[in-house]
Amino acid sequence: MNRFCIILSLLYCHQLMAVPGIVRTIDSNSISGDIKFTAGAITISNVARQAAVPLTNLLRLELSSTAFATTNSLGKGSGLLCFYYGETNLSGPAYIRLEDYVDFFWGPKDHPVRQIDSDYFSATWVGEVEAPVAGDYSFFISADDGSRLFLKNEYMVERWQQQDAGDTSMTLFLKAGERIPLRMDYFNARGPARARLSWSGPGFSKMTIPKDRLFPATNAPSHPAEFHQTTNGLLATFYAKPDLTGNTFSRIVTNLDLDTSEATAPGLGITATNYSIRWTGRVKADFTEPYTFHLSVDEGARFAINRLPVVDHWKRPEPEEINQQVSLVAGEYYDLEIELQNTNGPIKARLEWSSSSVPKSIIPSDHLFPSKPPVQSGQSELNLKTPPGLILRNGGFVGTRVAKATETQIAVSGALQRITFSTVNVATILCQPLSQTLASKIPLGRTGVLLANGDFVESEFRSLDADTVQVSSVLFGLRKYDARREVVAIILRDARPPSWAWTLELIDRTRLFIGSLSLTPEGVTLLDPAFSNFKVPTSHVVRIRRNTGFTSFAQAAAVQ
Repeated sequence: MNRFCIILSLLYCHQLMAVPGIVRTIDSNSISGDIKFTAGAITISNVARQAAVPLTNLLRLELSSTAFATTNSLGKGSGLLCFYYGETNLSGPAYIRLEDYVDFFWGPKDHPVRQIDSDYFSATWVGEVEAPVAGDYSFFISADDGSRLFLKNEYMVERWQQQDAGDTSMTLFLKAGERIPLRMDYFNARGPARARLSWSGPGFSKMTIPKDRLFPATNAPSHPAEFHQTTNGLLATFYAKPDLTGNTFSRIVTNLDLDTSEATAPGLGITATNYSIRWTGRVKADFTEPYTFHLSVDEGARFAINRLPVVDHWKRPEPEEINQQVSLVAGEYYDLEIELQNTNGPIKARLEWSSSSVPKSIIPSDHLFPSKPPVQSGQSELNLKTPPGLILRNGGFVGTRVAKATETQIAVSGALQRITFSTVNVATILCQPLSQTLASKIPLGRTGVLLANGDFVESEFRSLDADTVQVSSVLFGLRKYDARREVVAIILRDARPPSWAWTLELIDRTRLFIGSLSLTPEGVTLLDPAFSNFKVPTSHVVRIRRNTGFTSFAQAAAVQ
């Protein structure tokens, strides 16, 4: 009996565990910190204060997808080191960045970084992955175009050719707390690009490997790095040449206040008189107001914020202080990139800020963050395939595979597996990923099955299990199709834009349009007949957004 109570207590504590996130309110406040759900409100705690935002004042909530632990305790990882190249063969000058995890969507015109084109590029993510508990772990790579995965310094999985996104996987047994070397290579030729590194393991289903289980590390002879356990600062990368090319050495610095007269890494050809530096990361402000950034440098420098160049003094060799004003919002994160060249002896560099509330000072380390989550652009999302799941009649999307379906009821796996969906509330069942090209072949106002070869067979749905779709039609009678290979989608009815109050997004890309919801310490309760007042645990929630009437249904329904 006592053992049972202890287990229940642990499960309850796990549900109540705070996760990082940001809250935006109707009255224009923005607050970030550790978030917990309470009865009818959201509690946010950070170093400055603790605040409670009632549901009636909530405009938008975003929880960090890297915060979802696979066990009762979070790891201490800080992401992976990434090398981007302007060629598809992992060669040439490297743009180096620390990234929270690998889950990227790039549209046809999306650049992976400012300096590299949207077509014909490659990337390598390197570090270690840590197993939270002992057991079998399956690792999945998904890429458009090519990718390959190395674990324990051994080649494991490969999709190294031009192709649409699709999963390839392998399985390893790992001990609890065991860290193993990990490297994922990727290239994109032309068009939309997709790169994702996922896993599944004891007690959890397939998910993007979170930041807390990833640790940056590299043993590349020409691009070494040195990391200590830290969560604040900027990533500093030293280049052997003054034009940000050649061998590199990377480490995390607590702030940008450089005064050096010594060689940085002479073994790599990085001397004290002829090299360049790039600092990357993010900055967070405490106040919503204009801030002035003060960059003091000895030689040429460039400064960009949120990928937009705001200063380019690359050709000015004389010392100067560069001042640039930028409007910041409290609690939001802004990408920083500072580049500096040195061609003549020791250099100095300092980054400060000031505002009406902050005196001129070096940006403190607790406001700087060396890594960043992937940017997933709206343009690229529209070019991706919709994954298997359910498109609901009201336009919502359930991002988990159907376990079983009859003419009247549908059961799914994943976070909503305890809900039995009525087919009356479902527009389409997706058995395989649906591209925009194939979706265009579905005629309006007709029911039937869309086949992988592009044919649409008008028919009435009868049943679906793991292997077989069964339909009937006047022309063919009762007919069966292979659910895994032949059928892409089963169309039951057209979707109709709803009137909705809230949008709820989950970690499996589920997006629900809800008329009403409530908050409890355990999560979100869906106050909607279609969902039978189902409670969604906090650990599955990514976003909650209020419908203000300014977002079109097409924008709200775009699957991410």
